[in-house]
Amino acid sequence: MREQPPPARRWAAYRTRYRWRAVFDGVGRPDVLDRVEFVNGERDAVRVPAPEAAADPTDAPRPAPRFVLFTDPAAQRNHWVTLDDEEVAAAFARAGADGRAVDLVVAPAAGGAPGVRIAVRSDAATVPLVKVQQESYAARAR
Repeated sequence: MREQPPPARRWAAYRTRYRWRAVFDGVGRPDVLDRVEFVNGERDAVRVPAPEAAADPTDAPRPAPRFVLFTDPAAQRNHWVTLDDEEVAAAFARAGADGRAVDLVVAPAAGGAPGVRIAVRSDAATVPLVKVQQESYAARAR
């Protein structure tokens, strides 16, 4: 750390928390994101509210996500999605400016390809994420 400290500009992204939720548009909505790793290194499972549900005031703000694992219950497919730290931090900063609530939008990949598309959306902006790495495979029956 002393020889090569993290760039100072990243500390702001690590510290900043947003009111965000996952929204599934054309993809089966799971009840929970099984694993979420955030840009600051924290990890958690995140509940996915129903689309018509109002924001839950007990939900604490969280950092921007870096990695998301979820199961599409309709297609019985697991999705491992890894986001670029700098791209997702910039998208959340833009869409979540002034404390706005942010949606992490998950939609089917274009042209029927396997996988998903990810965007960050608020009433101020929609930012599609392009530096996304992902794997998709058949889920095991639970």
